[in-house]
Amino acid sequence: MKETDRVPPIPLLHDFQAIVHHWRVATGVDSVETASEIVQKLGGETGELREALLMHSPLDTAAEAADVIILSTHALTAASVALTDALSNGRRIATFAEVEEEVLIQMATGELASTPGANFERILEEGTRLEQEIAYGHLGSVGIRGAHIIYSAAGIIRQQGLPLGTVLAAKHLRNEIKYPRVQARELQAGGLSVPESFEFLKQSWDKDRDLGFLVHALTQLPTSPKR
Repeated sequence: MKETDRVPPIPLLHDFQAIVHHWRVATGVDSVETASEIVQKLGGETGELREALLMHSPLDTAAEAADVIILSTHALTAASVALTDALSNGRRIATFAEVEEEVLIQMATGELASTPGANFERILEEGTRLEQEIAYGHLGSVGIRGAHIIYSAAGIIRQQGLPLGTVLAAKHLRNEIKYPRVQARELQAGGLSVPESFEFLKQSWDKDRDLGFLVHALTQLPTSPKR
């Protein structure tokens, strides 16, 4: 696979959660990373999101917000919380299109902020609360905190004028290619630990390729017919 391959859409939340979890299992990450460690990684991704926001780069911002959503999804999975259940807010939310509709509703009601910076601050606050809930074993609140983070990050993507499902599908494809399942397992079979194998693959990666997946995915979107 490469960034010029067709980015397969993942419209359903259930499928997205299953696909990203299967990648974690297949690469060995799921066997060594706890929910607390996932949330610690989330802190690192929010730092990268802050940098992207300061750069005023819509593509970089959307890509980093997608990382926040993916890690939050991993945290939900570790707590045995279905993404659909966490994001359903008075009505069942089963697709990314419905998430985008809910984002617009929450922005209209003021539940979500009208600026990316304010939504970023909410991610920071909820991330701290999520870390505390997991540390104290209050797994019943993980879904609420995770949903707040995901909706805030989805709001940021929306505020960049980019489609949520496409951004997440492109980011996952990037992860699959940057950290291939088979190669990760081969490195581990050769004696590297899971973190060491991922660091090796990370160092071998050309970071300039990162945004290529998103750019290519966006070019695949159907264009509106001219009137």
